[in-house]
Amino acid sequence: MVEPRSVAHLERMVNIDRVGHKNFERWPPIAWRRSAETVGQMRAAHWQVFAYCRTCHLTVKVDLRVIELARGADFSLWNRQAKCRRLGCGGPVEFQGQPPEIHFPFALRAEWPFP
Repeated sequence: MVEPRSVAHLERMVNIDRVGHKNFERWPPIAWRRSAETVGQMRAAHWQVFAYCRTCHLTVKVDLRVIELARGADFSLWNRQAKCRRLGCGGPVEFQGQPPEIHFPFALRAEWPFP
């Protein structure tokens, strides 16, 4: 991933309107977090979210509708971890998100509020 050159450069990236802009793969995670902070916003924007265990490498697709019903539309998966659900594992699980504009998931980790 390309590191931003300065805070001003990062602020410009965060405030870009998504319509008509290319190279979404180069956006920093903070820009994606600004566009879809909550589970409700991710559902509305058609994100795919995965839970990835760093111990056993199990990857499971997360049903955002179920999370929204259980925790509410304002619940955020950013910077959160859970325990693996595979029997006998219990390792740390990180959430990975994939907006429809890019073709690969990335870890849902970004500083907040904006530095």
